[in-house]
Amino acid sequence: MKSTIAITGATNTAGKLLSEQLAAKGFSLLLLSADTEALQAWNSGLQEKFPRVNIDSMQCSYDASWQADILVLNETREHVLEIATHVKNVVTRKPVIILQDGEQDIPVQDVAAALPHCNIKEATKDTIVPMIETLY
Repeated sequence: MKSTIAITGATNTAGKLLSEQLAAKGFSLLLLSADTEALQAWNSGLQEKFPRVNIDSMQCSYDASWQADILVLNETREHVLEIATHVKNVVTRKPVIILQDGEQDIPVQDVAAALPHCNIKEATKDTIVPMIETLY
């Protein structure tokens, strides 16, 4: 059985690319975005393209992190740290991947300090899918 992946920032360019790649590989997805209209539209499009894949839109990073096997943080530094603080009680021992965009790299040590009992990794858009495939 494939893992469930929660992706924050699912409606930005990197989030869309990642969610489409993971859906194509059969991973269940929990998509999060502050832009609820864009999230619903993107979710509908993905479900139409990948009808056999479980894809849900969520508004609460805590709930999504609770349900997910892997959390992908695809946000600005401030939002990543805010989300990390919010979800720290439900991601213990889970892999948390910081998707680095090259423009605003997020220091892994800052996230590790907020999530001391997680397996923190960082990836780029080119390395994240193979990394997720090796985790589960």
